[in-house]
Amino acid sequence: MIILLGGTGDGRKIANRLLCEGHDILITAVSEYGAALAAESGAVVEAGSLSAKSLGELVETRKAKVILDCTHPYASQISEIAQEAAAQKKVMYIRYERPAAAAGQEQNLYRAADWEEAVQMSAGLGQVIFLTVGSRHLEDFLLHKGMQGKRIIARVLPEPEAVSHCRSLGLTPRDIIAMQGPFTEEMNRILFTAYGAEVIVTKDGGAAGGTPEKLAAARSLGIPVVMVNRPPANYPHVVRSYEELKLKVSTAMQENRR
Repeated sequence: MIILLGGTGDGRKIANRLLCEGHDILITAVSEYGAALAAESGAVVEAGSLSAKSLGELVETRKAKVILDCTHPYASQISEIAQEAAAQKKVMYIRYERPAAAAGQEQNLYRAADWEEAVQMSAGLGQVIFLTVGSRHLEDFLLHKGMQGKRIIARVLPEPEAVSHCRSLGLTPRDIIAMQGPFTEEMNRILFTAYGAEVIVTKDGGAAGGTPEKLAAARSLGIPVVMVNRPPANYPHVVRSYEELKLKVSTAMQENRR
């Protein structure tokens, strides 16, 4: 049994391929919606937040041999939890890290080391700030004194919790875009233009997260982009392709048969 963490699109694809190769897979996802999408892979799915203790218990009850971390590149907390649980239960932890966007040194791209720097950069670049970073870091922008007088647009998942969070922070319906991505370059361009965006803020979600399309749309409109760098991480076993992953999983399974 492999416990695969993450309701991400690339996680679902990996689960499907591993299932086709005969592995037993259990996917965990935080939200019910993420779990519903994960179930499309054909794997067994459990929804809900995890602690190191509950994940460790899941390893035991399911007799898992591998914890496969396919969570979002910015979900550092669950990655730390997974490594702790794997160490406690003496099973292999494997991190699948989706490739970063090939952004290079393109003009009008500003890289922020963290969220505080992203707020300060974006505040200095324009009055209408278009956030494409989800709902978890909205407070960093909306409650920052440097954002007083700015119009902030938040593009979030069309889930009641996300929209409710936006509203609780003071965003009005006119400044909330509840849509699921990833988006095409054309759709990004339409939205950026319709809302009069002067600055785009994004994570580096790679191709799987639609980052290249955001950058291309912003570039075509001459809009600066602030990209928050991925949090630093030191994974014991990290892979960046399915072939690497397949080899690691095979090694883990062979070691457990000895």
